[in-house]
Amino acid sequence: MKPVFEIGLPLIALGALLSGCSSGSACADVVTVSPFVQLIRPVPSSTANPSGMTTILYASNQVVPITLTAGSAIIPVTATALPSPLPSPLATPLPGEQYFAGVANLQPRMTYTAVITQTEVMSCGPTTRRFQEQIGAFSTR
Repeated sequence: MKPVFEIGLPLIALGALLSGCSSGSACADVVTVSPFVQLIRPVPSSTANPSGMTTILYASNQVVPITLTAGSAIIPVTATALPSPLPSPLATPLPGEQYFAGVANLQPRMTYTAVITQTEVMSCGPTTRRFQEQIGAFSTR
């Protein structure tokens, strides 16, 4: 026969988990509602990219606001039409993803990190959490 404390602790934890859900079913930790985004140009980890007004390309299943950071500076990436033809080199996107483009004014001899904002929602409650996720970094010449 198992001691009471070995059986009681899992039941207490399960009860606490179920009490947080209005539906009575167990909650998943979080549900990420933002899409997967992949930086494809400049190629992540690339160096000696041109400075000036530069096209940033990314692959995703929807348009996503991207921000570049360089030290404490935050550089907005403004959505724009895809260039035709697409410039090269490009990182290889995941199958089935669409291309999107933005432009940013890049300074010479800087390292930039491309960032998106993700949102997580608890599966059984109104709690949301926003956080930034890095999708790649590159530097200019």
